[in-house]
Amino acid sequence: MAYLTTVTDPAWTIVGTADFNMDGNPDILWRNTTSGKNLVWYMNGVAITSTAYVSTVTDPAWTIVQ
Repeated sequence: MAYLTTVTDPAWTIVGTADFNMDGNPDILWRNTTSGKNLVWYMNGVAITSTAYVSTVTDPAWTIVQ
């Protein structure tokens, strides 16, 4: 059995999944509800292959939708 990395800061929440880098694997989009930072985990199964911050949006009313 494999597990993802533990994220202990409750301000970070998963807000979406999609194949953001077009490699055929679903990736995970995180948003920090306190800071407004947005981060993508590029995945290969349960392994994180790389990460990338995307534009920060500090307005707490802003949400990501799919």
